[in-house]
Parts: sequence; C-alpha cells; structure tokens
Amino acid sequence: MQKMQQVKAVHSAKQTYQVGKLKINARGKSPFLLIVTLACLVFGILVGGLSLHVLTQNDCFYMVANNGQVDWEIGAESSHMTYEELGVKCVSFGQDVTDSITIKYLYREDIHHDIQEVSGVNPDKVGFYYVVYTSSNIKYRTVQLVRNVIVVGGEQ
Repeated sequence: MQKMQQVKAVHSAKQTYQVGKLKINARGKSPFLLIVTLACLVFGILVGGLSLHVLTQNDCFYMVANNGQVDWEIGAESSHMTYEELGVKCVSFGQDVTDSITIKYLYREDIHHDIQEVSGVNPDKVGFYYVVYTSSNIKYRTVQLVRNVIVVGGEQ
C-alpha cells in the first residue's frame, strides 16, 4: 500500500500597511495591534521631547557683564584702572556647572604680534588680552566664550 503524504497548506497572505512613505508587512497580525504599537511609539516620542524641553529650559552659558558690557578697556585713558574677573554663568540640564569652567589668558601687544598665553591681565602692560572660557561639561564642551580686554595708556 502506498502511503499518502499529506500536504499542509500554509497561509501566506501578507497584509501590507502604509503609514506615510513607510510600508509595513504583517503576517497574520491584527491591524489593532499595529495601531496600538504606533500610538505608543508616537506617545513616547512626544513625552520624551517634552521632558527634554522642560529639563533644559533654563540652561545657559554666558559671560557676566559689567554695566552691560562684557569687554573691558582699562588704563589711564579709560574709566577702569584694574581688571576684575567677572567670570561666567553656566547651567546644563538644570544644574549649575560653573565649576567646570577653565580660564585661559592670551595676550598680544598689537595686531602685528603673535598671540601668547599669559597668567593674567596686567593693567600696566599695553596691549590686547583675550580671556577664553571653556567648559568640560558635555553640553558646552565645544563652546568658547572670549572676553576682550584692552589695556591703554599704561607702561610699555
């Protein structure tokens, strides 16, 4: 006797859903499950974006100003005789990270001279000083703020 082989029929009808330009093939999945999954994804993205906005709404990285001016002119011919370091304010993700700021002082005698690093602003040495503020914080690590300090009318 011959054995009859049974052939199982496989249901291979694929349903295709199109959302915008995205095509989704579903094998036997219910459209309700797909809609719930997409709704949860959209809800998660919206809640995440809103949370990030609320968390970072007060973030800043700016130089503290003196009477509205961030740049200084000091010396015999100006209103200031000394340089006072005012610093910066830095807030990242709602936390004050001002302690992550490093300060570098650069000096050049005039536009024809090279810039050199110095230990601070010398009010007795005429020239251009650049106070460079950088942060090691992940949000502001690529940002530099530069305060220009011009010393006039002092000793050479």
